[in-house]
Amino acid sequence: MSAPGIIIRESGASSLSVMASPTAVPVFVGHFASAEASASVDEKCIRVDSWLDFSQRFVGSVASVTFTTTSPQHEATLAQETEAPSEATSVSVFEGETARFDFTFSEPVADAKKLWLKLDKADSGYGRQPAKLVCHPKGETFWLDFKTDTPKEIILSVELPLGSTTATLYLDTLFDKDAARGTFSLHASVADTEPETYTDTVSASIKAVVGNVKPDTRLHHSYFAVQHYFQNGGGPCYVLLLTTKDDSELATLPSIIQEQAPDATLLLCAETDTTPAGIELKAKVYTELDSLLRTQPSCFLIADSADGTVKPSTTPEQTATYYPSLQTRFSSRPADEAITLSGYTDVAGNNVATLAALKLINPGAHGYVVEQIQSALGDEFVTLPPPPPSPACIALRTVSAACGRHRPIWRCAGYPG
Repeated sequence: MSAPGIIIRESGASSLSVMASPTAVPVFVGHFASAEASASVDEKCIRVDSWLDFSQRFVGSVASVTFTTTSPQHEATLAQETEAPSEATSVSVFEGETARFDFTFSEPVADAKKLWLKLDKADSGYGRQPAKLVCHPKGETFWLDFKTDTPKEIILSVELPLGSTTATLYLDTLFDKDAARGTFSLHASVADTEPETYTDTVSASIKAVVGNVKPDTRLHHSYFAVQHYFQNGGGPCYVLLLTTKDDSELATLPSIIQEQAPDATLLLCAETDTTPAGIELKAKVYTELDSLLRTQPSCFLIADSADGTVKPSTTPEQTATYYPSLQTRFSSRPADEAITLSGYTDVAGNNVATLAALKLINPGAHGYVVEQIQSALGDEFVTLPPPPPSPACIALRTVSAACGRHRPIWRCAGYPG
C-alpha cells in the first residue's frame, strides 16, 4: 500500500505492537438473590464473566406456595365383631384430586364377608354443587352426583378375599366448569350383610382450590437489569451485593469497588424500589459513589431519572442520566420446576414438591396457583422502571461497554497511556 510520500510495509513480527484494552467494565450495585438458599458469599463484589455464570449464581424471582388444607387420606381399623360406630373423623380434598381411604381389619378375613360402604350427600350441597364422586373399589366406578337430589346416598359392597387384612378406596372428585364446595359422609364396615350401623364414619369436605393457597413471592429487578445487559451484548462485569440498607454499609462501597473491582470503569445502581425509602436508598448509593468519581477520573456513573429533570447530585462531568422506562419480555414468574410447594400430597401420600409436579396431578389447581403467583408478582413481563434502573440507561450502558470492548482505545508501544 502506498500514497504520495508514504510507504507502509507489514512486518512479520510474532507479536502486535498495538494491543486492545477494554475501557467499559461495569459494576451493578443492588440486592441480588442467591440461586442457593443456603449459599454464602465471601466477596461483596463478584466478577461475572457471562450470562451462564450469572444465572447459575443468582435468581430473578422466587416463589413458594403453601396449601392450607389437610391431606386427602384417611386410615381406620374396622372391627368385624362389633356394631358400635367410631367417632367421625374428617378429611379435606381439593376439587380434581383423588382421596384415599385405607382400612385395616382387626383380624384377617376368615369367612365370606364384604366391605360395605355408604356415601351420603350433605343437604347443603343439593342443587348448587356441580360435583361428582367416582369410587374405585376393585376397578368399579360409581357416581355420587351433587347436581341432583337423587340419589341421596349410594350403598355398595366389595367381596373381601379370605385372609385379607386391608382394603383401599380411591375417591376421585370430578367437577363441572364452576365447581364450588361439597361435603359427604363415608361409612365403612365389614359384615356378611348390609349393617345397620357402620364401624367407621368419615366426613369428607371437597374444597375448591380458590382461597386455599398462600403464595410467597419475591421479585429482584436487579437480576433482570444484568440479564438485559448480557442479552444485549454485554461482557464481563461485577455485581456488588447490598445485604442491608444501613448507611455504614453504603459508606464502604467505594473502597470495595477499588479493592475487588480494580478494572471497573462504569458504575450503575440496579435497585428498583420505587417507595420513598427505596428512592432515598438509591440517592445515598449515588452519593457514596460520587466520592469514587472524584478520586478516580477513569470512572463514570450512569444514572436514571423518572422524567429527566430529577438528577443525582454527583460530579456532572462523570455522570450521565437517562430515561424513560422500557417494557421487557422477561417473564416475572419462575419456571414451574423452580416453584416449591408445601402441604400438598398425592394419593399415595407423597409430598408434591413443585408446581410442575402439581400440573401432572391436578391441572385445575395448577392453573389457579399460577394465577395467584402472577397476581402477587405483578405484571407478566418485567418493566425496569425509573427511577430504578431505566432500560434506556441499561441499554446505553450495554452499548457503551460493548463499544469499549470491541472498539477500544489503542495502546501503541512507547505511548504512555
